[in-house]
Amino acid sequence: MDIYKITNNKQSFYKNFETLEEAQTFAASLGPDFKAELIGPYTPPTIEERLSMDLDFCNSLTLRFVEENRAAGITEAQSLALMAQFKDILSFAQVGAVGSVYTLLQAITPGEIYTQERKDKDLNDINNYLNSF
Repeated sequence: MDIYKITNNKQSFYKNFETLEEAQTFAASLGPDFKAELIGPYTPPTIEERLSMDLDFCNSLTLRFVEENRAAGITEAQSLALMAQFKDILSFAQVGAVGSVYTLLQAITPGEIYTQERKDKDLNDINNYLNSF
């Protein structure tokens, strides 16, 4: 199995395929401007490496969440409401459970602070991360 970079002029992500033909077929199914590029052979990380990668990824998501909230200038009441809404997600993020974070995040209802745009970006980033393995 090999790693392929799937790109267009707006986005890119990595996905594993058995052949270049499979990768090109998948890219074409996303739209005419998507292309597939071979990156190299896929070597799965060890359990320890994967856990470290998952923890790092979840930590970066959590930091981005906090930074964006602070940049939005949220009130204490808004902060408490967000923490209640994201409590389970943050718990799973602390242990690197990326798949669970993705599943729970899908059920979050966007609002004034955690907007649909932020949710879409987070879900896209998590999906791309999960598809890189």
